[in-house]
Amino acid sequence: MLQKDILHSLEVNIGNIICKNGYSVSMKDYDVIFKIYLLDDIFLFCVLLTCINRSQFQLRKPNIKPFFSPGVIMPQLARFVCNLARIKKKNIVLDPFCGTCGLLIESLYLGSFIIGIDVQEKILEGAKKNIEYYNQINSWSNNYDLLLCDAKNIPFPDNFFDSIITDLPYGHSTIIMGTSKEDLFISSFLEIYRVLKKDHLSVIIASQILTGLLNNTKFKLIKIYSQRVHKSLTRFIHLIKK
Repeated sequence: MLQKDILHSLEVNIGNIICKNGYSVSMKDYDVIFKIYLLDDIFLFCVLLTCINRSQFQLRKPNIKPFFSPGVIMPQLARFVCNLARIKKKNIVLDPFCGTCGLLIESLYLGSFIIGIDVQEKILEGAKKNIEYYNQINSWSNNYDLLLCDAKNIPFPDNFFDSIITDLPYGHSTIIMGTSKEDLFISSFLEIYRVLKKDHLSVIIASQILTGLLNNTKFKLIKIYSQRVHKSLTRFIHLIKK
């Protein structure tokens, strides 16, 4: 029997059981939602208690924000990164290459205090516009700071941040900083390690696998995820721990 036939048979049988217990079944007017999952030899019949309103992410798409820069990540991926980093309410979160602040805006939605760093003043001005745009809706007040400085010399004490998340520059920013991409990454990784709290997590997105460069630090690499963006770009999402 084809899988779609099996699913249809399950739906009919479950519907009959529900009706026999005195309840009605409707696809439009309902109080309870059931979910069925078939995982190899496992059958799961679940009651849906809560779900994410994914339409909210459409309101934060990069092209809708006041300041837009090509190549930025989508809000769903930004939230995935925040969840990987275990960002919680009142955490202090750093992005040392903050760009347009896509990652940090999702952190604000989780109730954290954010600090964004970038070497380009124009980019920081745009990042502020983006944060203030959503601040009008959410009233984050003064839960953020944006600093014009270099990720190779982060102006904070050791073990200061609860989480550090970032999407590394793909080339243009390294020219502005006047350094090679490899030197920039290694120096910034050492700084990220220094200012992150012990046993806490960092998530670094890059267009290359960073295993070799991360070996220059004491970070423990937990896992690498990948996202194919298009033919010439795959993002590699590195989950690391101090």
